[in-house]
Formats: sequence, C-alpha cells, structure tokens
Amino acid sequence: MKLQNLDKLKVDREECQSYFKSRDVYKKVFHKMREKYASLGHFGGKIVLTKLTAEEKIQLGGFLQKDYINNKTITISMTLLQKALEESKFSVFTWEEILEQYFGQPLLVKKEVEQSKAEQKQGFFQVIKDKYIGERGKQWFEKVIDDKNTALGYQLIQQQYKKDQEELETILKNFCYAIEHLPRFQHKVKRLPVFASQMTGNPHFFDESTMAGKLFLYFIQDYFDVDTEEIGESRPEKRNRLLYEAGILNDDLSNYVLTYGLHGIMQNGKLHEGIEGYYRLKEPLQLTLLTIQNLDKIWGNEIIYVVENPAVFSMLIESNKEISAICTNGQLRLSTMLLMDQLQEDSFFYYAGDFDPEGLLIAQTLKQRYKEKLYLWKYQKEYYNEAKSEVILSEQRLKKLQNICVDELQEIKEVLLKEKRAGYQENMVWEVEREKSKEE
Repeated sequence: MKLQNLDKLKVDREECQSYFKSRDVYKKVFHKMREKYASLGHFGGKIVLTKLTAEEKIQLGGFLQKDYINNKTITISMTLLQKALEESKFSVFTWEEILEQYFGQPLLVKKEVEQSKAEQKQGFFQVIKDKYIGERGKQWFEKVIDDKNTALGYQLIQQQYKKDQEELETILKNFCYAIEHLPRFQHKVKRLPVFASQMTGNPHFFDESTMAGKLFLYFIQDYFDVDTEEIGESRPEKRNRLLYEAGILNDDLSNYVLTYGLHGIMQNGKLHEGIEGYYRLKEPLQLTLLTIQNLDKIWGNEIIYVVENPAVFSMLIESNKEISAICTNGQLRLSTMLLMDQLQEDSFFYYAGDFDPEGLLIAQTLKQRYKEKLYLWKYQKEYYNEAKSEVILSEQRLKKLQNICVDELQEIKEVLLKEKRAGYQENMVWEVEREKSKEE
C-alpha cells in the first residue's frame, strides 16, 4: 500500500473513532454489540436498546437512516448495522475493527472472556499470597480461595473481588499481617480496638459488621479448631469466645458473672483485696471478664453451686452464708465459662436450671464441658412437679429437646414432652445439699 494511502487510512480511522465517540448513543450500541459477539462468536442476531434520550435517538437514526424518535424500545438487527456501515464513508472498516479501536482491546468470545477473567483472578490472589500471606495464614488462605463448598469466607472474598479488587487487596494486606501477630502467639491478651489499631491503624477494622471482622472469626475458628456448636450460647457470646481463643478481649467490662464466696490471687501473687472484701462482707460480687482474665488464681469451696436464676441465687446465699455460688443469669457468657474453667481445678459444681428446652440445652452444654466435675442438681421428675408452671411449651420449642442426649437429662426431657409445660426454679424449695460427694 502506498504511503499516501496509509496516511489516508489513518485519517479515516481517526475520523471514524471521533464520529462514534462524540455521539453518546454508540457507547450503549457498542457494548450491546460486544456482548452479542462474545455470546455468538461473531456479529449476528439483534440488539435491543431502551431508555434512550431524544438526542440519542436522533444520533442513532442519523447513521442508520431511520426515525426512532417515537420508539420506546429500539431493536436493531446486525444486518441493518452492516448495511449502514457499507453505505457510510467508513465502509473501509469492519465492525470488528471499529469496536476494537473503540474499546482499545480485542473482541473476545464468551469462553475467552471467562478464561481471561479466571486468569486475572488467579493472578490477583497469587499476588496476595506471595506478598502478604505468612506461614500461619497460608493453609487457611489456600482453602478459602479454592474450596467454595465448605471454606468459611469463600463467598465473602469472592463478592468483594467482584465489587472492588483494590479495596480487597488493602483489606487482605492488613488482615494477613494481623493474623500473624495474634496476642495468643505471644501469650498475651489485648482488647480488640487496641489490637486492631496496632495492626492496621484503624481501631474499628475488625468490627463485627466489617468484612475483615467476619474473616477474622472464620480464621480463628479454623486455625484453633474451635467448636462453635455450644448450645445455649448467644451470637455475641460466641464471638467473644472465638476472639478470646486468639487472645483478644472484646467486651471485657459488660461481660460479667454474678458470684459469691470466692477468693482471688492477682498476677503479682497478692490477694485481690476487692474480691476478698466482698467475701468478708458476705455479699455477692459481679466479676467482669477483665478481672477474671487478670487473676492468676481464683477459688472457692469444694462444692460450688451454679444456678440459672438470680432469685434462686439470692435465696441460696441468704440462707447459707458460707457457700460458694455462681449465677449464670440464663446465659453462658464467656466470663462464666472462663471462671468455671479455673474453678474446676479445685472444686466440684452443682448446677441447677429451669425445666424448659432452653434450660436443658444449657445444662447439657455445661455437663459436656465439665463432665465428672459437674453434677446436674434436682433434675428428677419429683422436682419438675414442684417447679411446673402454667407456661405452655410450643411445638417449636419442644423440637429443641431432640438435641438432648445426656443421660442425666432424659427423665426431665420425657416429662417435658409429655406435660408440655415449663418448670421454673423460683417455684422450688432450695436447700443446700451437703451430703453429696464429689464422686457423684
């Protein structure tokens, strides 16, 4: 081709691109054409345009030699587009050439597009792995990227990848650094906002509502192999327990347990005067998670009474000033579990709760956790008859009893299924049973 013809072709191409890029309607037309090409592997079929402005309809009609001004929906065949191109001054070009120039990249069929996207995604996560993932996070990250069926966090990461790859990289960069430096690895405990701020500069980085906060719990559960099926545990308590596995305190002041008759030794080896003061005064004490975590040792009597209801707790300690007791207040808070974990070294628990499905599930959780160190107290039919109320148990609540498998709870389980009425601790007579032995 002669030089002057090459120059003319260059001018024609620039004029062609200028024509289509200066008319907004062709952005919509060309995207539709590209989608059709990707689907079919060639230009064919029809494209449909809706919600065009009057100006866009005029622009389109000018090239196609049609009047679309009154059309709400415009359907254009590829045959019409090809005919219009051949009759225009841009006939030297094909639609494929025009669209590739317009978008600045080759047209791809659907299979090629999917393959290209897959390669881009693989490359993205390989960069994350090479740049940010440490030894502790490597196995989890590989699992969460590859296993869409079972890996916790897979969907979360994939959704964010589609939404904003740059933001995802920033999140994963900070996340990966943090999981390599969990307080537990240094045998320390830190509050969540402090840890988040030290690791990322943002004290709210691991908040429950954030992507990083959700991934954080998934990682902890997987890495430390934490059982999250503790029945009777609320969602906030489950989160608190998972975080504590990593050496992180989330709610260390409002997370408390009501106690009576206990002693504590601080980490400096001295008696905790606050706890001791309540012991001497024979008064109940709310122990926060922060206080429990800071104690080197805590202990009580050989037998420690654990009850679900505050009213029953009050009755017990008022009539028996020398006992040691704990009140769960109907919830298995992290503070309660950590306290009992420490107390089980030297003590034996008597646990009593309400006779309803939820109460039995809590009792079962405690029995399974503390095994021979916990005695299920007053879980016989005679005590149910004493505690029975007028509260009717719905079928939905009764279905929860299907999960009760501990032998000591079967008698009460069958009674509840038969009677369909809840039994509450407040209706019972409470006396300390000193004749029970630790072996029971």
